[in-house]
Amino acid sequence: MTNAALTDYHRRRIASEEILPLISEELITEHRESPFDGYSDDLHRVLWFLRRTTDLEYFIVATDPHVEWTLAKRDANGSIELLDERYDSQAEAEHAIFRKRINAFRERFGADYSKEGNR
Repeated sequence: MTNAALTDYHRRRIASEEILPLISEELITEHRESPFDGYSDDLHRVLWFLRRTTDLEYFIVATDPHVEWTLAKRDANGSIELLDERYDSQAEAEHAIFRKRINAFRERFGADYSKEGNR
């Protein structure tokens, strides 16, 4: 087994055995209520893993400083796309990125998380 295959194996094992079980409606609510700090240990672990395992890098652009925030994404090739999603607060935009990362993570590691209630 190559180093890359071994690393992918461990990443998948950690994702399925340690990270996915932590993701719940309560965890998502915790992030929505406090998207910048004061994380529980579980939320901190999920965020750390999510930020290192997605192929798309989402970020926030202040399209009208202190008034409007827009999401953008950079793919693995470095291409940047401004998304057609606008938010009235940086906190809302940050939580939207969290939801996108959760959905991408669950798709990648085999769990469907498209329930309407998890916004």
